[in-house]
Amino acid sequence: MFFNRLETLDMRYQTLVFLFAFIVFTSCKNEKNNTPETTTTTEESIEISYAKGFSITDYGDYKVIEVTNPWPEAGKTFRYALVKDKESFTSEETFDAIVQVPVQNLIVTSTTHIPSLDMLGETDKLIAFPNLHYVSSENTRKRITEGKVTEIGNNESINTENVIDLQPDVMIGFAVNGNNKTYETLQRAGIPIVFNGDWTEQNPLGKAEWIKFFGAFFDKMEEAHALFSEIETEYNAVKELAQTAENSPPS
Repeated sequence: MFFNRLETLDMRYQTLVFLFAFIVFTSCKNEKNNTPETTTTTEESIEISYAKGFSITDYGDYKVIEVTNPWPEAGKTFRYALVKDKESFTSEETFDAIVQVPVQNLIVTSTTHIPSLDMLGETDKLIAFPNLHYVSSENTRKRITEGKVTEIGNNESINTENVIDLQPDVMIGFAVNGNNKTYETLQRAGIPIVFNGDWTEQNPLGKAEWIKFFGAFFDKMEEAHALFSEIETEYNAVKELAQTAENSPPS
């Protein structure tokens, strides 16, 4: 009888051990299942070597362009989100404009913007420009002759009605200060305004590097990097050649 009781106790002990192990396993599994999943957002700063007035950060699903010097002593950093789907994009951050890319049409406001469009092969996306008679680009002049680029006045008094009728994906603004009320009117009408400050750069390569700024709007960052690399190589070769010249032009 003693051995029978011992055997019974042994079975109870095994049962308790099994139950304890089962409870521990279940608790660990539930704890693992209840642990909130975390998502990792990639963040990569696009290489900008010479330009001082802008930066581009690639977050994978979208890019952020920061323009720090659209005009001298601007005193504000403008932040723009370039997204794949404007309707579904959400962010806790505040942006001065949200632009869906790649843009299908745009308006630029300075002749310094047009060469980047030409080099990137996106001249056909330009639908309007102020003061068309200032444009020297052969590709753009051809489109003007064909009636594919609309005159919108001048930077000091842009024809807002024409711009609103055209409904561009984005308008690249040029400003000498922050007092252009026309841009504010267009923003209220739902036209994304993005300032470009290439003209404030002090270094020639800094000015040229703004092609990367335009490349972001067309999802052509690789092409923009390659084009700028060619410009940089050619510029440095000419600069080196000039330094070996025996005669220099009078100052």
